[in-house]
Amino acid sequence: MQFYKKYIILVLLVSICLPNQEKDFSYKKDQLIAFGLSALFSGSGQFYLGDWKKGLIYSSVELFEWAYRYNYLDKNEFYVDAYKEYASNHWNFNKWVKDYYVFNDTGSSVYEAFLDNNNEYADPWHGAHGVWFEYCADGGQDGEPICENGIYISTADPNNMAAVYDNICGDEERNGCDEEYIDFISSYVGDVIVNHHLYEGIGKYNVYFSGWDDAVDSTSWIVINDNNYKIATSFNKQYYEHTLRLKAKQKSDMAENALTAIFINHAVSMLDVLISKHNKKLNLKFSTYFDPNNLYGIGGIKLNVGFK
Repeated sequence: MQFYKKYIILVLLVSICLPNQEKDFSYKKDQLIAFGLSALFSGSGQFYLGDWKKGLIYSSVELFEWAYRYNYLDKNEFYVDAYKEYASNHWNFNKWVKDYYVFNDTGSSVYEAFLDNNNEYADPWHGAHGVWFEYCADGGQDGEPICENGIYISTADPNNMAAVYDNICGDEERNGCDEEYIDFISSYVGDVIVNHHLYEGIGKYNVYFSGWDDAVDSTSWIVINDNNYKIATSFNKQYYEHTLRLKAKQKSDMAENALTAIFINHAVSMLDVLISKHNKKLNLKFSTYFDPNNLYGIGGIKLNVGFK
């Protein structure tokens, strides 16, 4: 909001320094100064040239657009915080380790979502998306309840992760971790790197599905998207990805649309001061690009500028 306040101060300063409307303008000098002012804040160039009506229109649009943008940025931040908190309460890395192979059964409700190109149940370390975590190789053997001072590896590391999983779970049959309690895995697993990739992954990719607290056959199902890709999902994962994260993205898109509108308003204001002494009218036409993936169907704005 500090940036927004500085713009208001700039408009006030320009208004104080306005030349008299009856002044004999030097086109080359005054128009260029007005052009530069409009580049900083829409309408300030018109104020400088003494055109109060246009100046108020452009500056009012500018202030409205900034207020609109900050409003949606705040809403985006609200939903980002909401989906992060939801993930921390309903998705657990240790459960992901323990239950990853639980669905490796042709009778499972989500079995087909985990099949690779060879039509076999996919190992997580052969995927493209990994999570970095701290690993203590002797955690369980030493009976330590918490893993500390371990090494960091990725779950997508094909050279090491298979041996790590075997050491933690002893699951040679790949049908579920032999350790019955999730807490026991904490002796092997320390810190988990929580970042944007994790928050995105647990909502989009099957590889992370077993970490959800309601990811069990009785409440899980498969969704097939437009690309015929089968997605394993549950009520908590569905709410996380298609309510909280979706709303965060929508608010972010609206804020970006406002920024685009601000740039357009600047451009129109700058062009207007350049042609104002030529007694030509600025002819503007706006059109939009259709985007089926956008909530509002708008993928961009096209501006055609002419004079008449």
